[in-house]
Amino acid sequence: MNLLSVETRNEVCVITPRGDSLSTRDNLDELSRETHAIPVGSDVIVDLANVSRDYQEWVGALIAMHRLVTAAGYKMVVFGSRNGMAEKLAITRIDKIITLVETEAEALAEVSV
Repeated sequence: MNLLSVETRNEVCVITPRGDSLSTRDNLDELSRETHAIPVGSDVIVDLANVSRDYQEWVGALIAMHRLVTAAGYKMVVFGSRNGMAEKLAITRIDKIITLVETEAEALAEVSV
C-alpha cells in the first residue's frame, strides 16, 4: 500500500506520508506496519506537507517513529505542517517530545547539531 515514502537525503532518512487521510482501519494497520519497518540507521526528518487534515490520525505514528528512532540513538524532527497543524499538534503536547520546525532546512539543521 505504501503510505510512507522513505528516502535518504544528505545522510538523513526523510519520511513523507503519501496520503492525507488514514480513515480506514486497514490504512491505520498498514501505517503501523510501515512505521515499524522503517530502516533506522540515521537521524530522521518527517515531512508532513502532504497532511492537511486528520492530523490526529498521525499522532500515534509520529510517536511510534520517535520511539524507534530514539531507541536506536538517533534524532527525529518533524517539519512541513500546514493549515495550523503545528498548533493542533502542540495541543496534544507532542511538541514536548518531538521537535517541530517549519522547513526542511530547519529540520536538517536540528539533526546535524
